Amino acid sequence: MNVAAASLRNNDPVNRAEAMRTVVELARRGSDASVLITTAIGLCRNISDGAVWEQIAAIDWDADREHCRKWVLALLDAETPGPTITGLWFGIFNPVRDGNVGSDFYVTGSSSYPSDDWMLESAWTPTRRYAQSPAQAEIYRLAAHGGADAVAIADYILTFAHAASRVNDFVEHLNQAVMLGGAAARGVAVGHDSGDAVFLGELTSTGMDRSQAAENAEAAPPSHAAKIVSTKPGDFFYIHWVDRPNLAVASAPDDREQDRRLRAAGPVRDWKAVRFELGPGELPDYLANSFAWRLCSTKLRDLLDRSRAPIDEIQWLPTTVTLPDGGELPFWVLHFPDAAEVINKSKSVMSGPVLVKAHLDRRLVDGHQLFGFPNESVRVIVADDIRRGIVAAACTGMSFSRVPAT
Repeated sequence: MNVAAASLRNNDPVNRAEAMRTVVELARRGSDASVLITTAIGLCRNISDGAVWEQIAAIDWDADREHCRKWVLALLDAETPGPTITGLWFGIFNPVRDGNVGSDFYVTGSSSYPSDDWMLESAWTPTRRYAQSPAQAEIYRLAAHGGADAVAIADYILTFAHAASRVNDFVEHLNQAVMLGGAAARGVAVGHDSGDAVFLGELTSTGMDRSQAAENAEAAPPSHAAKIVSTKPGDFFYIHWVDRPNLAVASAPDDREQDRRLRAAGPVRDWKAVRFELGPGELPDYLANSFAWRLCSTKLRDLLDRSRAPIDEIQWLPTTVTLPDGGELPFWVLHFPDAAEVINKSKSVMSGPVLVKAHLDRRLVDGHQLFGFPNESVRVIVADDIRRGIVAAACTGMSFSRVPAT
């Protein structure tokens, strides 16, 4: 074993991030499955021992390559994106199919490339956008049988390596005119939904220009793949439910009293746990729901809880989400008992006592990491450090927009 591999032996988030960084660098260079997947499996094995990695290595990658090529070519022929589509986003997500969680990837198109966060805007959402990749599903299935550590590692590193290898295959080996669909150029990015967004390059009639991807790599933080978002110290972001039709929505019977408790100031002391029913689609970490509450998975709750500042006062209220197969999962409502006084009142837009459009005062917001606004249960604001942590953890179901601040 070489020194680099040995340094990744311990199963912790830093080592996973270093392994992911290696895989991302290979993806940006245009590496195919023979390099990307083989390297990723080796890195996963070095993080956590187990027979599961040999089982994953035995997947029929060639058959999957042919499946994915046929899928994308048929899609581009049947639902051709017009020349106004200037960016292709290949998103990795966890579908719930036949009651079982798995992994897959899909493609949507943006008309706003090369603007910042272009991959979050979907102007082309074809009905056949899901690859239904046999290998991607098998990675998750085998890893799940290997235990919690194996599935956490594989769903972060290996699913990305596989999807990126397929996208590299598309842009390098399929007909470029078909991939461009009349556009002069198309930016291409791949990553976990609301997670790592890795820019692979710009496809033109002369081939794939990866020089911009290399520039992004040089500017990236050393421990993590780059997210294509331009930020500066002190930036704050709203968390939004991401507008993707593949994501499930939870619903529960109307309960105005519970809603009133959440909107009122102070801690909630007589909470009655609400039971939500999950609708069709994939289960995200930030779950849109009929109450428009800040409904978080345990994974997202734990991340926010350990990332908040000491002055950020929050309360977690338990709920239950019932899955279509009858299974149940705990989810948590994020409540701010005492909203922070952080707005610039002269620059914010008010309608009576209601805050319509917020403008933060940098002096007042200094020291905060996580907060909401008074008398509401919808908006949640996070500092850039937390946003980056959400991206690094590959939490799903979220998009971000910057909150004005001076």
